[in-house]
Amino acid sequence: MATSRAPRLRLEQLEDRSVPAVLSGFAETAFATGLVQPTAMAVAPDGRIFVTEKGGNLRVVQPNGTVLSTPFLTVGVNTFSERGLIGVALDPNFATNRFVYVYYTTNETVPVNRVSRFTADATNPNVAATGSETILLDDIPSTNGNHNGGALLFRPDGKLYVAVGEAGVPANSQTLTNLLGKVLRINPDGTVPSDNPFAGVAGARPEIWAFGLRNPFTMAVQPGTGTLHINDVGGGLFEEVNVGVAGANYGWPNTEGDFDPAAFPQFTRPLVAYAHGTGGLQGNSIAGGAFYNPTNALLGQQFVGDYFFGEFVRNRIFVRDANTGAVSTFADGTAGKGVVDVDVLPDGRLLYLSLISGSITQIAPAAETGRVSAVAAGTGGTVLALNADGGARFAVQPFGAFAGSVRVATGDLNGDGIEDVIAVRGPGAPPVVALFDGATGAEFARFGAFDGRYTGGLNVAAGDVTGDGRADVIVSSVTGIAAVQVFDVTGGRVVALFNAFPGYANGASIAAGDVDQDGRADIIAGTLVGVSGVRVFSGLTLAPIREFFAFGPVPVGVNVGFVNGEIVTGTATGQAFVRVFTAAGAERLTFAAAPPQFNTGVTVAALGNRLLAGIGGFAAAYDLTSGAFLAAGVPFGGAGVFVG
Repeated sequence: MATSRAPRLRLEQLEDRSVPAVLSGFAETAFATGLVQPTAMAVAPDGRIFVTEKGGNLRVVQPNGTVLSTPFLTVGVNTFSERGLIGVALDPNFATNRFVYVYYTTNETVPVNRVSRFTADATNPNVAATGSETILLDDIPSTNGNHNGGALLFRPDGKLYVAVGEAGVPANSQTLTNLLGKVLRINPDGTVPSDNPFAGVAGARPEIWAFGLRNPFTMAVQPGTGTLHINDVGGGLFEEVNVGVAGANYGWPNTEGDFDPAAFPQFTRPLVAYAHGTGGLQGNSIAGGAFYNPTNALLGQQFVGDYFFGEFVRNRIFVRDANTGAVSTFADGTAGKGVVDVDVLPDGRLLYLSLISGSITQIAPAAETGRVSAVAAGTGGTVLALNADGGARFAVQPFGAFAGSVRVATGDLNGDGIEDVIAVRGPGAPPVVALFDGATGAEFARFGAFDGRYTGGLNVAAGDVTGDGRADVIVSSVTGIAAVQVFDVTGGRVVALFNAFPGYANGASIAAGDVDQDGRADIIAGTLVGVSGVRVFSGLTLAPIREFFAFGPVPVGVNVGFVNGEIVTGTATGQAFVRVFTAAGAERLTFAAAPPQFNTGVTVAALGNRLLAGIGGFAAAYDLTSGAFLAAGVPFGGAGVFVG
């Protein structure tokens, strides 16, 4: 067995609610490390994260947190002061046109800032196509090396918005003759939209959309509404969040922070302004912001629509309540130092990028941190353990380079609060069960199931059948009679051995969960071939308590799981359909987990409080409320997968 590290518009009243580390009920964990002075990030529809490094590399971080060694692109940059590669955005049609936009400081005799578009290679989407750079904006002065801005994003109008600092010359912000201290708006090809507020104004640069800014290093747009927030790094007094409005003048250097609109009627007041200092709602450099509108509100419905933003100097993350306007501290003394960007994944995780730590950190509910899911390769024997948020925990090869399939389950076997990983083999090998510590990946036990001469393959599940507070291991036969065996790992004994479907001779899928809510895990079995029978056995008495056909008269076998208190079933062969039943056995939801061409069936398991599905060579996550797709990945280079 080999173990390796695994490759996921008024000023609002501020409410002082500082917290140690992360707000109670939430936890920080590492998502990706090894970045060198990262400055900005953008999340792709397929879950990859594009991260700019100050030194000129644009890195790709895989959905499991692996930082690819080969950069997507490298541009020559001047890195003096705040210069470098400092902004990135993906085209709204990135999935089809593969366009990536970057903002960087050229390494010329007189360095200038530039916005360019690159195209991902058609055969390798993790690198830019050779010679694909198209310069959209050029010769933006970087007079003193600081206050370059750098934020790039698209709004629903399909236009590219570019935030530019005043280059250390405050007077630039109040003149329309240059691009400094502004938010610019251009078409994706670099041309100027005819409806820009200063297009056609004599002496004004037509690219200007808003002005009066000092150093808008980051911006954010709200999904759905298109609302734009501009984070402007302040001078000696205040940091600001400004609402983007066409033609607006935000007042720098004439004003900083909030002001009396009667005194400055020509300026737009900030939405949020916080003072410089060390107090709980103070700081010195605003950086990074994101609206919380994910597909799955993992942090809680109370945060939907709220705005999270970071503080670079004080290592804080603030959140503005969309309903009340109150701003509070969500994280103080973040694990990653020097917050420069904040983003939200579709599955609801909050991410922040750390320039000093060279890392991406994820924040999720603390209750999720002890949960572990696992994905096993259909061939090759590798098992990848996942945190509840989808980030990689560790990888093991429990049976060496076993050429057949490996099946997995997770459960807290040793009582440390972290779910452990159980691995077994499919047909063609002795019925060995291997156990791995969920915290470290170290193997701590191995034993045989059934008769040692049986080589028909095992399925596996885990749940507290005995009621001792620790999960028990449950295996079922893949071929032959639908035998089920339950092991009490703590006591080192076989608890039960029975036939789940007498008279049926084609094996069984297996899952566990407290279906009848009596405090003990019940055993859920599904027929694997020809009929989609599901039978639930009481963990206390082993008597059947539920029985139904998951897919009616359709002649298809069924894989079973227990996710978020419900029985989840998936077709064992053919198109990957998922059907969800309440604990009482009532059908609640049916959806296709993949298009018809994925004729491989689907295995199902929990990913925190969401569904993890194995479909051919893919592992995918779904929202069990609606069946909405959240994210997908290819964990083993295209080999089949089994989830547990």
